[in-house]
Amino acid sequence: MNGNSITITNGHPMAVRIPDMFGSIMSAEAVVNPHHFKVKAAADAWIANFLKMEKHEADKNRKSDFCFCASAMAPHADAEALRTMVDWLNWIFYFDDGFDEGHLDRDPMAVQKEISQTLAVLDDSNELPDRNQYPLRYLFHTIWDRVKKRASPDVQMQFKITHQRYLDGLMHQVEATRNGDSHTQTEEDYIKMRRRTVGGYPCISLIAYAHGVNLSQVAFEHPSVQECIAVGCDLAWIHNDIVSYKKDVKSGIEHNLITVLKKNGFSTQNAMDRAGQLQDECYRRWYVALANMPVWGEVVDREVLRYIEACHSFPLGDLLWSFQTSRYLGATEGYRLHETRLLDLSDLK
Repeated sequence: MNGNSITITNGHPMAVRIPDMFGSIMSAEAVVNPHHFKVKAAADAWIANFLKMEKHEADKNRKSDFCFCASAMAPHADAEALRTMVDWLNWIFYFDDGFDEGHLDRDPMAVQKEISQTLAVLDDSNELPDRNQYPLRYLFHTIWDRVKKRASPDVQMQFKITHQRYLDGLMHQVEATRNGDSHTQTEEDYIKMRRRTVGGYPCISLIAYAHGVNLSQVAFEHPSVQECIAVGCDLAWIHNDIVSYKKDVKSGIEHNLITVLKKNGFSTQNAMDRAGQLQDECYRRWYVALANMPVWGEVVDREVLRYIEACHSFPLGDLLWSFQTSRYLGATEGYRLHETRLLDLSDLK
């Protein structure tokens, strides 16, 4: 035994103890959108047909259950807005996989082109992308059209800003991957990049859209609101890196805090403990941000509160989904991990 880790004779961890990820603001009772099952069936069938998935891929996507993720993040959305959220989650996960483990992970020129074309979708002067040639761009375009129909000009601007942050983060990630052989990322460098690539910035803007929040641009840009967004993003990526660690190792993906810390001399258990410390720092930052929040007046403050709720429901919904989805652990292992907090690593080489 070494600390909280369980080892075998060759010194490699057989299991590590993960942090308690359901404390403080993450202990809130989960609420799931009542439209979940109705929307899931239609959304799963549509995306399988739209992306021309083989049966095994469609089954894998269905078991990933992005609709549960959306339903936990946006429990008060109506069926139409929830469907937009599910379609967006399908878009971002397939889009993001191209950077983590696809053809874009080490090609900055191809990445720049893809990012530019994706951002161009948000320029209303551009034509609709070809559905067959660029299915993800086409899907993103339909999502943007749906957002514009219901969101105020300020919320539309926030949608653009947050997607720009996410896409800039992906560009940074590819550049870091390309330089990986000669440059070991520091914890600080990794956090700055990961905060953007987790997709939290745009997802929070989608939750705000889905819940009909009308946050003014002035309030959105205030440091306290921006800190609540950053904390929500940080909690999500910290939790994601913990829960997806085993999957990432098996897939050869190095964009993971545990892997980065191990390259900097941490043991696996010490890296998990450090992730727990970063998580607890997020809780303190959250309450400091709220304490420093100005008072704008009843109308603005009501929308600020609703937006802050989105900043909270994003990491909470993502965490609940992470333990349930088969994407990372599978239902059985997820429930066991939640109960014991011991992550089985015995099958890692």
